[in-house]
Amino acid sequence: MSRGARRLALAAVLAVPLARADAGSVAGVERPAEEPGDALRSLAAGALYPLRRGFELAYEASGNAAALLEREAVVPRYKKLTRASDGSVGVYPTIRIHKIHNYAPVPGLRLVSSVHRFASTLAVQYGDGEDWEIEGKLRVGVQAGVPFALSVEGFHESYTYWFEGVGQSPASDPRNHFRRAPDRAYFIEKKQRALVSLGSRPSNDLEVFLSSSYLQRTMRDPSSGDHVTLGELFEPESIDGADRRLRLVYDELTVRYDSRPSRGGPQPGALFELYSGSARGVLGERAHFMRAGGTVAGFIQVARLHNILSPKLVLDTLAPVRDETVPFSELPRQPAFRGVGDRRDFVSMVASLDYRWRISRALAGRLYTDVGRVAPTLQRLGGGDVRVAVGVGADLFGNNADVGRAAVTVSKDGVAVTLSFGVPVTFGDRQHRD
Repeated sequence: MSRGARRLALAAVLAVPLARADAGSVAGVERPAEEPGDALRSLAAGALYPLRRGFELAYEASGNAAALLEREAVVPRYKKLTRASDGSVGVYPTIRIHKIHNYAPVPGLRLVSSVHRFASTLAVQYGDGEDWEIEGKLRVGVQAGVPFALSVEGFHESYTYWFEGVGQSPASDPRNHFRRAPDRAYFIEKKQRALVSLGSRPSNDLEVFLSSSYLQRTMRDPSSGDHVTLGELFEPESIDGADRRLRLVYDELTVRYDSRPSRGGPQPGALFELYSGSARGVLGERAHFMRAGGTVAGFIQVARLHNILSPKLVLDTLAPVRDETVPFSELPRQPAFRGVGDRRDFVSMVASLDYRWRISRALAGRLYTDVGRVAPTLQRLGGGDVRVAVGVGADLFGNNADVGRAAVTVSKDGVAVTLSFGVPVTFGDRQHRD
């Protein structure tokens, strides 16, 4: 056999196993390299890229701010605080639209800095000439067997609020003395507060928080003149505290247990919080009262790990000492109720049921309903009508805090729209804005 014939025979022998190997390695579904509509999808993806990238950058920036300064936990996780050791400074945009500020959009900026165990922030928000705030905070983390955090805060703010009277049904409550037909009375409240707090985390799930603050409030009528004022709607005896500068010192002890693996996003676990505090008037103010209350919530996994059903009950009480009068601005006002308006009285209860599910790595959907009631005493809390609200929303979250929230809530009083971005969500600390 010639050399050329031998080469052809060898090639034929080797081709058989190679062909079998190639045939066995074919997998999947064959389709053309391009399909109808690919060009249109590519064009849409390119057009949405700036929006998608902007969302990612905003999420990362707000997540960094929330990790350092979240108020949802009493003490930020010590490792999160101490690892930021490069002295970095960031400036992040914020926006807030909420019922307690009469639904006026309040955009702003938040500056955050961290060096070793120190973290600080300076935040400015401005809506118009009557809605604005300036807030500063310095926090120091200390490791002494268990992590401690000492923080010093101060803020100065001015916002528009409304007041319909005390009680579940203000129009018919005999404690309200009206000068005209029941209505909403609007007022501008200016508030300055200095706060010192010490927090400890004895374990991953348990937090203890001791705080003391000095508060000064003043109220005045809106400058526009388009709204009913407090003096036009109420007799003076119905709105104690509206006609003078109020100065209070308030001390509070809070104990909180939260077994969720992280504070951001839908996670299974349980939450228990109890607080007790004492407020005393200073510099001529005669007010003296006690606060006490708590929160109980469950986070129950439904079908999937990040599908969470969450029942919650929030109770707040206030009791005067030695029959002292209580300024109406200090009565519990139901921040946990997400419907339109607030009710104020000496006892407040809000029961809610939320269903949250994870949509993506940083986004969760939410369906919820709230039931709220106020009363002059605990004994009278069980009777009478209640307010009911239902809503839908979405939460933007990081590892340990909600970064942003948007929601629409419907009740018989109207439709409430809430939008918050870059502003840490409080868990009910009376020392801040309640």
